[in-house]
Amino acid sequence: MSSNQQGFTKTILILLLFQHLCFSQTSNKGIVYYGQIESSYFGSKNGKERLATLVFNKKESSYVSQKDSLDALMNNFPNRQGGTTLYTAGLPATENGSQVFTSLQKDSVWCSFLKNGLQYVAEKKFSFKWNLQNETKTIGKFTCHKATSQFRGRTYIAWYTPEIPLPYGPWKLQGLPGLILEAYDSSEEVYYYFKSIEYPTVNKTGIDFIKSNNRKPIKWLNRKEYMLFCEEYLQKMYEKMLMADKEAPTSSPSEKGTIEQNFKEITE
Repeated sequence: MSSNQQGFTKTILILLLFQHLCFSQTSNKGIVYYGQIESSYFGSKNGKERLATLVFNKKESSYVSQKDSLDALMNNFPNRQGGTTLYTAGLPATENGSQVFTSLQKDSVWCSFLKNGLQYVAEKKFSFKWNLQNETKTIGKFTCHKATSQFRGRTYIAWYTPEIPLPYGPWKLQGLPGLILEAYDSSEEVYYYFKSIEYPTVNKTGIDFIKSNNRKPIKWLNRKEYMLFCEEYLQKMYEKMLMADKEAPTSSPSEKGTIEQNFKEITE
C-alpha cells in the first residue's frame, strides 16, 4: 500500500471514529419541554404558565425554567388546553433561569431559584418513597405509569415512562424507573406537563452546572440556611406590608404570609 493510500485510510478511520463518538454522545442525550404552572399564591390553582426544559443523558440532568430565552419561545408550543400561550412580559426571569442540576454519580442536588433575587441551594438528594401503581395513560407517544410520593409537605402524582429508563423528572422530582413526563401535587397548585421531547437529540443545549447570573462567585445555602432564608423573606415582606398599611390604612390589616402560601417546599 502506498503512503498516499495509507494516509487516506488513516483519515477515513479517524473520521469514522469521530462520527462514532459524536453519535455515542448525542444518542444518549435528550431534551424534554414542559409546561410549568405554579400558583402565584399557593392555596389556589391560579398561576402563569412558563416553558421549562430538562436536558439529560445517562449521567446527569439539568432542569431550567424562568429563563428569558425560554419565555420567548412560549408561543411555539401548545398550552395545556391545546391553545397558544403568548409570552407575558413582566414575569420574573433571568438570563440563566432557575436551575436544578442532578448527577447520578453525586449524592447532592444543586438548584437556584428566584426569590428576592437568585438564591442558590446545595443539598443531599431526597430519598423518594414512590408508590408505583397499575394505572397507565399515553403521553405523547409513550405509555406512562402512575406513581405517588410525599415530598416536603405535598403529595405528588407522577407519570413516568419505562421506555426511557432514566430516573429524571421536572424540578427535583426523580427516582422512578423511567423518565417523568408529567407531575403535579394533589391540589394542582404545582403542575408540570409534557409538551414535546427530542430523544435522542443533536440539540446543542448543554447539561450545564449552575451558573451565577452576575458572574460573581456563588454563595451556596444548605437546607437549614434555606429554611432560615424563607422565614426572613416572609418577615421582610410582612414589614413592607405594614409600612404600606400605615401610609394607606385599610379595613383589612395585612397578615404575615406563611411558607405554605409562598413556597413549593413546605417542610424539611
